[in-house]
Amino acid sequence: MRLDTGKAWNDAVALGRGHAELLLAIAGMFLLLPALLLELFAPMPQGGALVERLTAYMELHGGKLFLAALVTSYGQASIFALLLDANRPTVADALREGLRRLPWFVLLNLLVGMIWLGGFLLFIVPGLYLVGRLALAQPALVAGRLSDPVEGLRRAWRLSDGNGWRILALLAVVRVLGTLIVTAAVWTLGAVVLLLAKGPVSAFLLALVDASFGAAVSVVLLLVDAAIFRQLSAD
Repeated sequence: MRLDTGKAWNDAVALGRGHAELLLAIAGMFLLLPALLLELFAPMPQGGALVERLTAYMELHGGKLFLAALVTSYGQASIFALLLDANRPTVADALREGLRRLPWFVLLNLLVGMIWLGGFLLFIVPGLYLVGRLALAQPALVAGRLSDPVEGLRRAWRLSDGNGWRILALLAVVRVLGTLIVTAAVWTLGAVVLLLAKGPVSAFLLALVDASFGAAVSVVLLLVDAAIFRQLSAD
């Protein structure tokens, strides 16, 4: 089955509109809040080479990063549970299902990350190809209520057969456009914040703007991923 990217985008928009309030509740708590707390309490060290800064950052805040990643994964699994259940679950239902999938969801993320890294170490093209082929692993695991991350990988590979590059292209366009919009919004609103507020208030508002737009882009990517999965698994 050939992926219709226009149809996938329209479905993603419809999913977002149909679940707007529930998405706001889950994303606000489990995507926005962890990002905001990291911005406020685990800032990136300034100065020095990038590798040195990243090393220092991990040494200082590795535990916080792990906890934030765990909470974010829970939010992502719950959002997929919300979007992919035809019975239209409540927030509580989605959160319960997200919790049941969480251990396998985290293991799946680790497996996918290692496979992608291996692909990029070989060369950039294999890495990009693997991104497209395995992009549906998360929704496949949650929608199938799987307790086997490897089966999630198998389903993603099967569903994306012949569509890897199309999936990659659609997700890349959304990511790039989202990043450009976020950058412009953060710079614009950041300038306004700096004019109106100073000190801790200014720092908090800047972090809130950055985390909010980052969470919004993440939600859009999850919506697109869910829409692609729905289309390719329809048969």
